[in-house]
Amino acid sequence: MRERALFVSPHLDDAVLSCAGQILDERARGAEVVVATLCSRGGDDAQYAGRRAEDRAALALLGVEGAHLDLLDAPARRGHAPAFRPLILDEHERDVDDARAFAAAIARAAAGAARVYLPLGAGRHVDHRLAFEASFSVGGEIRFYEDRPYALVPGAVAARLREIGARVSGGELERCDAATYRAALEAAPFMRAYLPEGAERAACLDELTARFERPPAPARLSLHAITRRFDAATAERARAAIAAYRSQLADLFGDAPILDEKNYFERSWIRR
Repeated sequence: MRERALFVSPHLDDAVLSCAGQILDERARGAEVVVATLCSRGGDDAQYAGRRAEDRAALALLGVEGAHLDLLDAPARRGHAPAFRPLILDEHERDVDDARAFAAAIARAAAGAARVYLPLGAGRHVDHRLAFEASFSVGGEIRFYEDRPYALVPGAVAARLREIGARVSGGELERCDAATYRAALEAAPFMRAYLPEGAERAACLDELTARFERPPAPARLSLHAITRRFDAATAERARAAIAAYRSQLADLFGDAPILDEKNYFERSWIRR
């Protein structure tokens, strides 16, 4: 019987943006690969129908199966605008119930899977963080992928690992001070797209920088880093799949390349 590898995607693009190479690697190993998207519905039915179609096209290019689990995206289920602060920084009264719903959906999808890939939550979006927390309800081999493009900001992964209380081994984390982190975050295309210039932008950057400087949380899990480097052919397939998410690319990447085909790598963190 073939092994099954499950990639959990909070939204209709996250898994492919973050770990298309690992998806292809699992296929090459002979695994049955499923990409399960948690939040595949939202307030605008036409918009989400288009995004579901993009997701199906991307997964077809990778040759893997997709499952849309039909949970609502955070703004729709929480009843607020898709604004930066409520999604990234604020807690919400229904987060506990949403965490249970995410955990139940992931547990159903993960039944029988040999390996389950979940987001690390490097960008701090609430749906990514809820998916990460659901990992504690899932058995078997758990791997956390670094959510792109958010994890590409220098210092973002290290800050997230401190926030979740992870003891880490197997990979050298990028050294980054608060000023470098803030400057890189401020320049990131997704920040410019989701947080317009003004006082609120400055306040959110202040809060994120303060979080970056916090001491580590009490240790609660051990993670081991695995870095995979991919050849040009794999990088080209990954690039083509990412490019299928046309509605999202400008906000996420701006004018920057969506990946470096000459030096394409991905890092995941195995839970010990």
